[in-house]
Amino acid sequence: MEQLRGNLEPKSKTPAAVLYVGAVLLVLAVLLRLAFAKVALGNLSVNADEAVSFLQAKYISEGHFPLLFWTQPYQFPYEAYFMSFLFDYLPWDSFGARIVQISLCLVSVCVFLLTFRYLGSWKTTWPGLLLILFPSAYWLTRQVGLLTPQHSMMALLACLIPLIVGASKRSTAPYYWCLAGGIACGMALSNHLLSLSLAVSAAIVLCLGESFRSAVRNTLWFLPGFLVGLAPYLYAKLLIPGAYHRVSETLPLSQTIGRFWDPAVKDLVTTTLGIKLHIFPDGGERLNLFGYLVVPLAVFFLVLLGFVTVIRIAAFWRRLRVNRWPSFELNDVFLGTTILALALLTLTGMDLRPRYALHIVWCFPFLFAYAYAMLPRVGRAVMGVLCVMLVAVNLYTTSRLIAEWERPDFSAHFVNLFDLTSTYKYLEKKGTNTCYSGWWLAYRVIFDSKEKVICAPPFNDRFAQWPQPYYSKIVQQSKNPPYVFGRYVHRYFRVGYFEKFLLKHRIIADRVKLKPYLAYSNFRHKDVPVSKLVPFDMVAPEANCNASDQELLSDGDLNTVWSSQAEQEQGMSLILTLKAELPVHALRMFTQDKVYEEHPPRVSVSARAVDGEWQVIAENLIGHPYPVQLDKTIEPYLFDYLELTFGFEPVMAKQIKIEVSTPQKGRDWRLAEIQLFTDAATQLSN
Repeated sequence: MEQLRGNLEPKSKTPAAVLYVGAVLLVLAVLLRLAFAKVALGNLSVNADEAVSFLQAKYISEGHFPLLFWTQPYQFPYEAYFMSFLFDYLPWDSFGARIVQISLCLVSVCVFLLTFRYLGSWKTTWPGLLLILFPSAYWLTRQVGLLTPQHSMMALLACLIPLIVGASKRSTAPYYWCLAGGIACGMALSNHLLSLSLAVSAAIVLCLGESFRSAVRNTLWFLPGFLVGLAPYLYAKLLIPGAYHRVSETLPLSQTIGRFWDPAVKDLVTTTLGIKLHIFPDGGERLNLFGYLVVPLAVFFLVLLGFVTVIRIAAFWRRLRVNRWPSFELNDVFLGTTILALALLTLTGMDLRPRYALHIVWCFPFLFAYAYAMLPRVGRAVMGVLCVMLVAVNLYTTSRLIAEWERPDFSAHFVNLFDLTSTYKYLEKKGTNTCYSGWWLAYRVIFDSKEKVICAPPFNDRFAQWPQPYYSKIVQQSKNPPYVFGRYVHRYFRVGYFEKFLLKHRIIADRVKLKPYLAYSNFRHKDVPVSKLVPFDMVAPEANCNASDQELLSDGDLNTVWSSQAEQEQGMSLILTLKAELPVHALRMFTQDKVYEEHPPRVSVSARAVDGEWQVIAENLIGHPYPVQLDKTIEPYLFDYLELTFGFEPVMAKQIKIEVSTPQKGRDWRLAEIQLFTDAATQLSN
């Protein structure tokens, strides 16, 4: 078994001075993390990710067993399961929301340090040890500052898997370690698909063994363990249609080549290594430090990666010639993980963020230590100086970052996490404990109020087809919940986008400034202060496609569905004939779609009076996607798909025609119900 050069040196007792220095460095590393954690716990409000994880832990503690992290189509919520065991003892604050994740991250640091025992003596591994004790400010932030769900568990598995590989290489019974490695690799993939690079690298090293016979034996032990660890992923794929689909999409190779240098290496890798990083991960203002080091560090990283790759290929070839069998060592896990992570970083169809490069920053100290050990004396001296310089940069950057996080307005200024007092007062004044809001605010409100106030988006604008756990509680408890808007990154819950829809569909509302939030309530038509729903039995629908089920469009039942039974086409139309001519100013379509601007077609709406001509009253629109109750007497209802409202100038109509103007390719037209609205003063009779 090939080892670092330090392993070939005679074993000797570690000098007392080295032990003292090591102890001092360890204490300093602990104090550094405690200082950062104290600032983060005291000055960074719990965000939506953390709130959802905490609330899901409560849900699990009540006897439920979810397979996916709430509101999204991927990630088995290991951390929520861990928290569920302690839930009765966790306070509803930043400490309670983060302590389990912080503990997992601190354990991962210890395991990373232990892994070096399989790689050589302190004389050859000290650069790697130092870079783990005093890591980049980005990695440190992810350890004790911002605890994004599943990332703490990802870090723990990222250190356990190499430790298992190292143990297997020294064991006389490596197949037991292959079983453990299989379980860990499967768990890593179930937890987060970002671990694919590590799981593949470790699986190859473990399963190949040292000979054909050991490869068969190791693989037979690895695979059952892998299936056990992967069980949450497999169950989710089997039981939940669409699970893991959108997050596993990749770009064509032609589009990825140009992304390798920038942003993959030049931006993302250097950011995770602590140069010119964001004050709050993974966006917004940057800490404008050492910007001139971005390109040199990126080049150094690629040179380091190339050097280690050449050395490991040479070592592989030597073993192949001697053993007549391909085999790999622990160092190859770190190299393979880095190369595959870079490849996945450029191939993924998702928006690139520095957190997607975490496996690279975790492997960096090991690659650095390996290169140090492989170099001659002069090369080691240069690498040693570079290591000390990197640690100095890390410490200085961390100190500046902590200073920024200590700002009294840090949560509000950098993270859009504002004080919620004004929101609670507004809702209390309105006599309600429910509201609609964007995802970033909604789950904070639920967590901060200890579920006394229920808030959720009216539809999932991040992962459109995935359920929202608190939405049903809102519509069951409130007829017309207000909307509360903060500063939000997803466009459908930006104030400007919302108001654009209101204006386009002639809907107005009472708008209240809550500093810094904005609240909207009492939605009504601009020209008709009080609206009334036209009874469904006064409307006779007629479809020019699949007329056999057309009565389902106005039967008063949201559970029955009409379908065109053919792909959407321009000219498909529905005509609603009223029993009597009425003034109409709005209509609402209950669709069977969940992805706005991708599923429902654009339509034009026309009206015709008795013996009149068709008059276009709304042209080439999708509709207003936010649920608003124009008729305040309607009882609360639960509907899990998009409901689209069209508002227009009041018009006398005997018939209303809805015609597809811009179809969506590959989709049929599916509707549960169509409703019309008239003036409340209108006398209705059958």
